[in-house]
Amino acid sequence: MNENYIIHRELFRTICTKVIGEGSSRETYSSFVLPGHVVKVEDRAASFQNVIEWTVWQNVKTTPSVAKWFAPCDWISPGGSILLMRKTTPVPDGSFPTKLPEFLTDFKPSNYGMYQGNFVCHDYGLLSVGTNFLSRRLVPVTWSD
Repeated sequence: MNENYIIHRELFRTICTKVIGEGSSRETYSSFVLPGHVVKVEDRAASFQNVIEWTVWQNVKTTPSVAKWFAPCDWISPGGSILLMRKTTPVPDGSFPTKLPEFLTDFKPSNYGMYQGNFVCHDYGLLSVGTNFLSRRLVPVTWSD
């Protein structure tokens, strides 16, 4: 086994604890070192969801009326395989909104959480980077897993 592989694996296990979410192209881990963050690791599908989330956040973070709908991203690795996002907490039962901005399109409850008292999307890697984030139009939501 390659010595670098062993070092990388040990470093990863030092930083990350358990898988707290898994999708078609990436896993999300909690972190020992950064307890207020999750570590998203994309190593399968080359769908670039980490890059999309990073790009979306960079485009909306200075517009408070839009940024409030997204969990913030703080760092992305140079190749886009690892993303650090602020950790959300579960949405209380019965607290899912019936309307959301039209730029949010994937209405699975598992894609959303609470961050600093706000309802936010924490899985927005499938949004189009060409989305009109300035639209204030709210659309009815049908929640489905």
